[in-house]
Amino acid sequence: MAAPKGPAQVGSFVVAQDGASFSAQVAPGAPGHALTRMGAVPVSGNSIIVSPFGFDQGRRAKDLARQACEQARGRFQPRAVGRFAQGAWIFEGGCA
Repeated sequence: MAAPKGPAQVGSFVVAQDGASFSAQVAPGAPGHALTRMGAVPVSGNSIIVSPFGFDQGRRAKDLARQACEQARGRFQPRAVGRFAQGAWIFEGGCA
């Protein structure tokens, strides 16, 4: 993987794991939050939306969100909190 060279590229990406392909979208969005010992702190960056997933697949979705951010040449925020909505996991502020 090439080193990040600045802000993440906005766009659609395909990420794969265990023989399955998933859709990912890196786009501007609202700032997100990361959980720390001192509570929630804001994280800024692009949002990452990965689908299709079930509510119980958050860990897998986060792994694929990291891959999508790397494809976008961004820096993934591993502590960004995700939320589930309509078959997708959304990591706001997850890709700088």
